[in-house]
Amino acid sequence: MAPVAVANDVSTDFEFTNLTGEFDLGLSPLQAFFSNGTVDMTPIPSLALSGSSAFLVAPGETATIAFGAAALEVRFSFRNQTAGVNSVLTLHNTRGNIQRIMEGSETDWTLVEGATFGSISHTTLENRGNMGVVAIDDFEYFPMPEFGTSYCNSATLNSTGHAGEIRAFGAPLARHNSMTLSATDLPLNQVGTFLVPRARAWWSTLVDPRGAFALEMVRPSDATTDQQAKYSTRGSPDAPI
Repeated sequence: MAPVAVANDVSTDFEFTNLTGEFDLGLSPLQAFFSNGTVDMTPIPSLALSGSSAFLVAPGETATIAFGAAALEVRFSFRNQTAGVNSVLTLHNTRGNIQRIMEGSETDWTLVEGATFGSISHTTLENRGNMGVVAIDDFEYFPMPEFGTSYCNSATLNSTGHAGEIRAFGAPLARHNSMTLSATDLPLNQVGTFLVPRARAWWSTLVDPRGAFALEMVRPSDATTDQQAKYSTRGSPDAPI
């Protein structure tokens, strides 16, 4: 159950251009999703911390950077083009609360870093001004660690030619209420559902005789705080998931 060492799964200085609207960087589920901004050459050299390009947010726009698996830490810098730009950066945690608010400056870069923010679901950058852009550069995303052990490793391949896999990322304690399940190597454009039973189960032939179907048990003490209220009054928020 020991977590995998954390590394920056997305690291970029945005030295590519003409990406507008929505795009993502990284490999599922360790991805950063960018929206309402543009990667392009900066209008003035001081808006590029490295190279000559950055992620730019236009006047009146609010850019969002969301994460496939919650971030343990993000690290980047942002800067206003002019004094007429009023930029506000907000970090949101996985509980739906604001973790931190920072304001930008036109005279220097504002650095966002540190591993004390907790589990970050997304960050927003508002350009409340009308005289210039806000730039983000040298962006790094450090996801929450992977945890858990798979007891069922099926060799049965699906139509992709691979066996499906489920991975868990986040905090291994229920009190943090931060876990992301990722399913990979499954057929595209098909409906999928995560099933959680109260007891371990195994069917050698269910729906399709070519494959087996298995479910792992989640005990009341393993569930999230909300689930514990439904299952049992004995569950502890410090219980391992």
